Amino acid sequence: MGFNKNKGISIVIAIILFVGFSLGVFLAPIQHNLIFWLGYSFFALATTIVTAMFVFLFNSQDESEMFFKLSHVKFAWAYFVAQAALSVWEIFFFTFNYFVALMLNCGITAFFLILILLVHAGTQSISKKEQKTAEKVLFIRTLKGKVDLIDSRNGDIQSKIKELSEIIRFSDPMSHSQLNELEIQILEKVYLLEENIGNEDEAEKIITEIEKQLKERSIKCKALKGVKDGTPETDNSGVKYVGTAFGILTFMVVIALTVCFVIVPSRKYDAAKALFDLEKYPEAIVAFTEIIDFRDSKVKIEEASIAICQAQYDIAEKMFNEGNYSEAINLYYSLGDFKDSKLRIEQISNRLADGDTLYFGTFNDNPITWKILKIESDKMLLLAEKPIAQKPFTDDIKKVTWETSYLRTWLNEEFIDSFSIEQQNQIISTDTGDVNDKVFLLSVDEMDELPDTVLFKTTDEWWTRTFTDNGVMYSSATGWVVAEGDLIVRDKGVRPAVWISLE
Repeated sequence: MGFNKNKGISIVIAIILFVGFSLGVFLAPIQHNLIFWLGYSFFALATTIVTAMFVFLFNSQDESEMFFKLSHVKFAWAYFVAQAALSVWEIFFFTFNYFVALMLNCGITAFFLILILLVHAGTQSISKKEQKTAEKVLFIRTLKGKVDLIDSRNGDIQSKIKELSEIIRFSDPMSHSQLNELEIQILEKVYLLEENIGNEDEAEKIITEIEKQLKERSIKCKALKGVKDGTPETDNSGVKYVGTAFGILTFMVVIALTVCFVIVPSRKYDAAKALFDLEKYPEAIVAFTEIIDFRDSKVKIEEASIAICQAQYDIAEKMFNEGNYSEAINLYYSLGDFKDSKLRIEQISNRLADGDTLYFGTFNDNPITWKILKIESDKMLLLAEKPIAQKPFTDDIKKVTWETSYLRTWLNEEFIDSFSIEQQNQIISTDTGDVNDKVFLLSVDEMDELPDTVLFKTTDEWWTRTFTDNGVMYSSATGWVVAEGDLIVRDKGVRPAVWISLE
């Protein structure tokens, strides 16, 4: 039909409405957040749909077809008004999150699009029925029109033509493939009558033959009532509607996925990045955590955490240098393994320690307190001030030695990791029988060589590494050795000992 006046007017109206709406919302003093763009985008979609419906309406020249299409426009207009109201509410007054807004917009759009598709399917069905009805009466109308145009100067012949026209008029208008051959013969007779209208005898004969054929057709029509006309035409129009529905669904899914996985995370990322740039690191970490898998959020969280730790470390260092140890040590504790925080805790602890007490290494995030048992020219023997754990000497009742015991393995393979690499290098390997160990338990002989038994007092019983017939000797809480020993699978305190270099 081309780009006619009505189409042009429809598009101009749509443009005016869209521009007016855009000016109103963009000039209003409101924040252009995610909800704003969601509402605005769906209003633009509604404008596009209603414009398409107007163009669809005015693309028809047939008045009856335009009448059927009016219902499409009505529903499209209802959708436009509803979407405009929803968009205004979202842009100016919406207080829910973006997911609720997305579901509302998608829901109302899907509802109206499906409604329009259903209306279109209904009007198409009505149109097809009307077309089939018109096809049924086409032969009779064509035949009667041909006969009515035949004119004879002979009054009798003209009278017979009128009678023939009346017979045709009241003939059954049904259409069937089994009538095709007879109907072609009738039409050929009509053409023959037209050619021989001047020959009275021939014309009268032809009219009689046409009447007989019409009677024959009438009889066949009665016989063919209810008989299906060959193979019915396959109606594949549903494919179009299914395709359209999938197209709409795909469009809605694309919008939803774009909003959920691109627009929303992008805006949240920008907000988190702004907090990061303003050095509001705790708030930035919370913001980046919400989109932890988006872009470099994990890296930013790590950088923000390091920045927080660095700021706290700088404060702790200042307090340490000023001698404010009580506050500095709390900050170092909260920093965990950051830089040399554990070493600082150890240094502060040693500065605050008594003459026979030393802090060396960290176990379960706490500095290990040691008692100085012996000092030689280049090394010093340390014993843990109290048991660091409750463990069995070994985990199975069997013949065992210190060299094959569970405690020796645990002390020299797991517990030793409580020290830094530098501290491990400072620990001296010691002969404990047939093996050399960096960490060991005192033997009873080593304890007897030390005059100050007060250093052996603690809150719990603790293992030595000296065996007896009943198991392994241990020290009571008062510091006296129980020579009878105890079963090796029972839990007792573990007080590790180490020699450390003083060089």
